[in-house]
Amino acid sequence: MASRVQRHLLTTPERIDALVGAARRAPGVADLLIRYAMGEVSYFQARRRVLLRTPLLALRLFVAAQTSAWRTASAQYSGRTT
Repeated sequence: MASRVQRHLLTTPERIDALVGAARRAPGVADLLIRYAMGEVSYFQARRRVLLRTPLLALRLFVAAQTSAWRTASAQYSGRTT
């Protein structure tokens, strides 16, 4: 999982710039992610703390998950023949 995240975040200069900018805007979250990467904080703890510190992000992730679930269910349903 960590290697997928690294590949996603660190493959283009634009993503690296965005990551640095986000770290400047939210140093507490950046510190937490570093502690997670070092193994000092579990994934569950890091995720929970990030979502509690950034409620708008939590809402966006919830909406994205619901949209994805709806699309999956819709695609499965439309593929059925009755």
